[in-house]
Amino acid sequence: MAKLMTVDNLTKIADSAGIPLVPSSPIECDLYVIADREGNCLYVGQSASQEGGRVLYEISLRHKDPTTTIHSGIVALMVENDGVHHTWQYDHDSFDSSRLDKAISEEHWEGGAVDTVQQRLDSRNPPTLDEVEEFLIRAHVRTGCLIANSQHSSQWEGPIGRFADTAAALAVDAARLSGDIDASNFPYLGDLDAQKDQP
Repeated sequence: MAKLMTVDNLTKIADSAGIPLVPSSPIECDLYVIADREGNCLYVGQSASQEGGRVLYEISLRHKDPTTTIHSGIVALMVENDGVHHTWQYDHDSFDSSRLDKAISEEHWEGGAVDTVQQRLDSRNPPTLDEVEEFLIRAHVRTGCLIANSQHSSQWEGPIGRFADTAAALAVDAARLSGDIDASNFPYLGDLDAQKDQP
């Protein structure tokens, strides 16, 4: 059976990276997930438009019929999976760099990609909204879970070394070790220990 990530697991992984995702209304949100009724994430998005325009527009598409008119693929995704929006605000001033710092030091992560994250943490420059969106998508990839996004979801080498991808790998491991997410739901995570010495 294909693996999916729940919204609850995703927010716990974000918390392990010190990334606060504060529940928000569709009008005020800047990040969101479309999930099925069981809370399984289907799509990660950023509401770049004013007053929740993108999210409100997507919500209005839930009642379209993808069998009678050609719409964007998001319509079929929402209709076929009974999609529901979970909306958040990200406050970069609330980013807690100590969470990733701790993950790196306590678990002895090493390598060039980790150095990139450490340098970023030392600079006290919090992740941008774009990077948080990328992080949330990469968290799915780093747990072996499916996600409908095309941007940032490459299964190959391209994202390796980017802040968001490495931060996702570190946060997933930290959430697993702390018990915030149940590693038995993600058998792949047991292999992360073997990856820690990779460049």
